[in-house]
Order: sequence, then C-alpha cells, then structure tokens
Amino acid sequence: AADVSMSKAAPALKPVTPFYMDLTYIPNHGENGFVDMEFFRRVRARYYVLSSVSPTSSVLNALLEGKQTWEDPDLEVTLIPTYDTETLRHWMALHRDDLSAHKISVAPSASRCTIQLQDQDNSCAAYRLEF
Repeated sequence: AADVSMSKAAPALKPVTPFYMDLTYIPNHGENGFVDMEFFRRVRARYYVLSSVSPTSSVLNALLEGKQTWEDPDLEVTLIPTYDTETLRHWMALHRDDLSAHKISVAPSASRCTIQLQDQDNSCAAYRLEF
C-alpha cells in the first residue's frame, strides 16, 4: 500500500528574468491583489519602500517568500516603512529569525519632515530617508 502520509512537493516555480534596482516603492501601498510573492521574485531591490498607514501581513509575507526564491541568498534587503504600525511590529517579532536568515532588515519608519525650498517662501511636506 502507498504511504498516504507523504506530502506532495510544492510545484516548481517558472524561471523569471529579474529586474535589479537600488530602491523601489512597493506598488499601491502594498494592498492585497496588487503585490504578491511574484512581484518580489521579479523586482529585486536593495531597498523597498512600503508607503502604507496600515500594511497587511500578506505583503510582508510576500517579501519574505519572494526573497527566498532569489538565486543569491546573500543579497541584503532593507524594508523602509513610512509609518510605524502595530501590524509591522507584530510581523517583525513573529519572523525575526526568518528575516535574519534571509538577510532582510526593517529600517525605522521614515520620519516626516518639511522642506523649505531655496530662495522661496514656500515649504512642502516630505519624507526623509537616510541611506
């Protein structure tokens, strides 16, 4: 009799031609249906900016899963959230070991600042990112 306790292997992923970037924004504020693991398989960045007031754990999981498919596991990735949220902090605590093992770090949230335009009386809101 066949051993029914054996689990089926995950289907092999189709090869992709990745795009390498220094910095990219995660599309549509990381909303479900717009960003998945396939995005992170194809778009490989040193820095990913997640501009979302309420990120979902699914976009964070997609980053982790996508990074695991990269041929060079030693490439380092930094996630830069624009807001510090309870969801993000909880997800980071749950996945601390996986993040470390796959060389993914999460930067402190970008700080909100105001820029005074040179020789102008105008100012504008901006995000300051330090690399």
